[in-house]
Amino acid sequence: MSALATTIPVPCGAFMPVFVIGAAFGRLVGESMAAWFPDGIHSDGTIYPIVPGGYAVVGAAALSGAVTHTVSTAVIVFELTGQISHILPVMIAVILANAVAQSLQPSLYDSIIRIKKLPYLPELGWGHHEKYNIRVEDIMIRDVMYITLNCCYRDLHDVLLTGHLKTLALLESSESMILLGSIERVQLQALLSLQLGRPRRLEYLRDRATAEKKRLSMVSHPGSEDGSQRVNQEVRFQVSTISTEESSFSSTPTPSMKPLKPALKRSSVVDRPPDILMPTSPQDHSGNTLKNLFCVNPETEGLEDDFDVDDDMTIREIAEWEENQLDEQVNFDNCKIDPAPFQLVERTSLHKTHTIFSLLGLDHAYVTSIGRLIGVVSLKELRKAIEGSVAVKGVKVRPPLSIWNLLLPHPSSFSLIPLSSQKL
Repeated sequence: MSALATTIPVPCGAFMPVFVIGAAFGRLVGESMAAWFPDGIHSDGTIYPIVPGGYAVVGAAALSGAVTHTVSTAVIVFELTGQISHILPVMIAVILANAVAQSLQPSLYDSIIRIKKLPYLPELGWGHHEKYNIRVEDIMIRDVMYITLNCCYRDLHDVLLTGHLKTLALLESSESMILLGSIERVQLQALLSLQLGRPRRLEYLRDRATAEKKRLSMVSHPGSEDGSQRVNQEVRFQVSTISTEESSFSSTPTPSMKPLKPALKRSSVVDRPPDILMPTSPQDHSGNTLKNLFCVNPETEGLEDDFDVDDDMTIREIAEWEENQLDEQVNFDNCKIDPAPFQLVERTSLHKTHTIFSLLGLDHAYVTSIGRLIGVVSLKELRKAIEGSVAVKGVKVRPPLSIWNLLLPHPSSFSLIPLSSQKL
């Protein structure tokens, strides 16, 4: 049952199989003691009977505590049995089993993690003073992949192709190296796809078609600008008389005039009916607004149809267009940026770094010096440093009273004078 619970991928638990095995061993010892001492143990005229069930309880608590490296199994046993008559043997057995098991092998959960080769952060062992001399600057990665605030889309494309990091550092510039924040890889991919996507290409084709139509209209009607300017001057300097009854509406705002048509397609201002130049009442203005909302203007409909273009670009033209788009500067306005990524200073000790990573559950942290990015440290580098794969580069402290070894001469420097030579 224990082998089945620890090997199958389904998380069915390994505590209860170990608990049952410990109870079975304890019961075996209890039955053996009951067979050897059927009348109990005699001590100072007192008979202590043998209870095999008590041995089973102690064995279950001891084995489960040794396997999991925890003392809380004693409390679990007390809650399961509902009595504390065996509290003394249970506590002694659990403490001794933990002490022996921790000195021999890791716990069950740590062993499973190592067997499956899962990333984890080992604990700092006691007595290894050389690990406390390691700093973050000794284990960090100095070649950090980053993007700047004034980079182009080509830089984003190169960074996404060369690395597989989940987050990238955002710097002010390559010269200052000031850390501004961090951006997730998904956000950068969204920016790049938005810049090189089909909607962006259709917008480019629409703008090009509009510019081409405007150029053709200017070529076919060269006097359109002069005519429109002349009409604007006529409208500007025209004066019309208003009756006293109509002057009461002078406080109401006049509706905005429609854009002027080209001079060749437009009638004269003098031939226009006089009510066009007169201000309308608020009722008429609201009616026109509702009419514009629910009715379709044929001129506007024609303009909207003109902007629907087909994507008829060839592969070569698309490649050239993408090359031009990659040279544009990145706009980070619509991008989610983490303005406060976790940072460490370069002189942070390994012990403090291990504590921070363990308590906060970090997977990486940036190393800065006065706001400048100088490196990054992750769980991989921290694990290698704890396991002893990184050589210590810090200053080693001399042991106590070592200064006297330098001041006093070594005993081997004294020459031994034979006793025979000491005679006068």
